[in-house]
Amino acid sequence: MQEDIRQKVKERIQSGDFDCAKELTMSMFMGKHKLFILWELRKGNPIHFNEFTRLIPNVSRKVLTNQLNELIQDNMIKKKDYDEGNVKRVSYELTQTGKTIMPILEAMYQWGENRIEELKISPNYQTNSSEN
Repeated sequence: MQEDIRQKVKERIQSGDFDCAKELTMSMFMGKHKLFILWELRKGNPIHFNEFTRLIPNVSRKVLTNQLNELIQDNMIKKKDYDEGNVKRVSYELTQTGKTIMPILEAMYQWGENRIEELKISPNYQTNSSEN
């Protein structure tokens, strides 16, 4: 379903029949792990593919690859391939465009923190992330 919406938005943009910024924005961030990927990259350090598999519980390699590729296509992140000795490595980092979404993600995070406090929820979840 997400891919259908994403594809329809792309087709409408290409045909010149596009007029909804909200639809474009939502199509770029639909996906189970995209916001989490962007949030983790906000610190400015490149993250390796295998590190994402550790940070995101129960994510399949196929789904993660798809989410990363869509973020690359949307110019939110960039992929770096390099050799480390005899080992081929891949890392990801935010692009300049990707960095522009950070104030929005930070505001969403703060809103969530405030909402948790308002609802008097005591979160007992644990993330694999080193920092929220």
